[in-house]
Amino acid sequence: TKKENSNFIKAIAAEYALPDQNIRGSALTLSGTSDLKTFNNATYTKCPVGNLNWNIDAESIVLNSKTNRGKAKNAVLKLHGVPVVYTPSVEWVLNGKGSGFLAPSYSSYSDDGTSKKGYSVNIPYFLNIAPDRDVLLGLNHLSTRGDNLTAKYRQLIYDNSLWQEGRLESEMRYLDNDDISNQDRWLLDNKINLSLNGGTDLTLINKRVSDKDYFKEIALEGTSRERLISSIDLSHQSNLFTTNVYSESEQVVNSASSDYTRNLEVNLSKSINIGDQINLGLSNTYTDFNHKSTSSSTGARNHLNLSLSKNFQNLAYEVKPSISFLNTQYDLDNSSSVNRSLYAANVDSKLFLERELDISDQEYIQTLVPRLTYIYVPKKNQSSIPNFDSESLNSSYDALFSGESFTGFDKVSNQNSLTFGLESEFINDNSGETLLSLKAAQKFYLDDELMNSSGNFEKTTDSDRGYSNIETSVDFNKGVFNFNNSLSFNPDSKKVVKSNSGIKFNFSPKSFGVLQFINDNNIENIRFNGSFELNDSNHIFWNAQKNLTTNIMDRLTLGIAKEDCCIAYRFAFFKKNLSSQNYSYDRAFEIVFKGLSSTTPSLRRRIEAEIPDYIGDLDNNL
Repeated sequence: TKKENSNFIKAIAAEYALPDQNIRGSALTLSGTSDLKTFNNATYTKCPVGNLNWNIDAESIVLNSKTNRGKAKNAVLKLHGVPVVYTPSVEWVLNGKGSGFLAPSYSSYSDDGTSKKGYSVNIPYFLNIAPDRDVLLGLNHLSTRGDNLTAKYRQLIYDNSLWQEGRLESEMRYLDNDDISNQDRWLLDNKINLSLNGGTDLTLINKRVSDKDYFKEIALEGTSRERLISSIDLSHQSNLFTTNVYSESEQVVNSASSDYTRNLEVNLSKSINIGDQINLGLSNTYTDFNHKSTSSSTGARNHLNLSLSKNFQNLAYEVKPSISFLNTQYDLDNSSSVNRSLYAANVDSKLFLERELDISDQEYIQTLVPRLTYIYVPKKNQSSIPNFDSESLNSSYDALFSGESFTGFDKVSNQNSLTFGLESEFINDNSGETLLSLKAAQKFYLDDELMNSSGNFEKTTDSDRGYSNIETSVDFNKGVFNFNNSLSFNPDSKKVVKSNSGIKFNFSPKSFGVLQFINDNNIENIRFNGSFELNDSNHIFWNAQKNLTTNIMDRLTLGIAKEDCCIAYRFAFFKKNLSSQNYSYDRAFEIVFKGLSSTTPSLRRRIEAEIPDYIGDLDNNL
């Protein structure tokens, strides 16, 4: 029935459907308006017609379009027609996000501090404060530790006279009086991004935990972290200079030790094209270093880099000579000041050759690029210079041409070398896609000594024989198949000393496999991960990582997922350090009521961390 001059409706023994909200069900009686409807002795689901994998049976259901809320009284949640949960009252969001309890989650774990087996139950509540801000509250019960209160606040920041836009995220976790350590355990993680007026960006980060074992014993994740960095990062870009100001502090966590931190770092840089493909570059970086260990050198470093380059180029060749002047000044707290001045010269040249090929009735263009680079940096002993941020670079194809042997500014190795390289690509003439990419290079040393990480000069294997290992890389893509390989070949021993090979079959987002083999100076590791679609509704996923040198299985992840249009299940088993008596394992189970909620939303993030290419369409679409 419909009342005169109103949109009031009333029905008995009705089947209803609200297509704009993807809702349907049945009711003994139905009454209300387009904005507010009441269903008695009713059912509710977001499954399509012909599918009833989940539904709510309730004494009454009220759908309020103005508040975007649904509310059921004396409700039973059914899976495939089987009652699983009863609640006297429950509320949910009809579309988008809204306040209310989310589905609780359960998982098992091994307590790192006691090796006891435990379980974790998390009860989350989402509070939608406004369209631009919300907070996720939670009560996380750890059976071996106690109750952990959590809160994560998010807010968009709008433009005003000081800034254009921004975002604030703040997370807090607090466990009162740990049942084992009898200490309060907590975590703070705050971040604010602001785009200020005038091309300036500001980022503030504050990360702290109560103690170094928090991630292993309470968070049950992040156990590979070494340090938490709190920082201030201010950057400004203008026609005059690009400027960056940075400051940080650290908290050491897990089993790591302290490292150098930057009390203050100021960087100014400018690139000027002065015409005729001549470029002038300027960069100056001032850094004040600190270290918690009193035995470590501390102080300020100012590094200036002036460079001049010109590019000679046409369709057949490219020659790019450049020269740089480097000056590094150290003002140290516990020793005398040090000054280092160097220059570096570089000539990089390429030839561009190509030809047409016909492979299996498909036209390809093969490019061939011979490359020759000469680099010169004079020898200068740097043993009196502290090492704040320099580490040796791993050898690779690109590293041979860079002329750099170390990261950072503290160590600048001598160079008097010629590097020969050859690059080739096979490009589909119709689609423009690259079928095969090949690279190989070798460096020849004209100096018989090279600088080591201490700043002294010594004969090395490379300098003594006069040449480096041959560095190569291969990348092949054809349809669903991809193969990539990089290796370092010793021409003296005629052996591969380093290699990283990967094979991937990618049939679909849920059917792929990645096999990776890494050999680093005879330390061999193999990793196999992927997902396989058993049928339209089911897929399995896995990750296995083994150290072949020690015969230790480092990690093992196994799982299975079942999904359809409106509901999904996912079970995962995680195990680490399988050969150790102190191995840990976790089990987690998730039910996703699509359009309603998920019992364990963190499970997907954990699986994606173990299997980087994993895509499981189990979202709850909220």
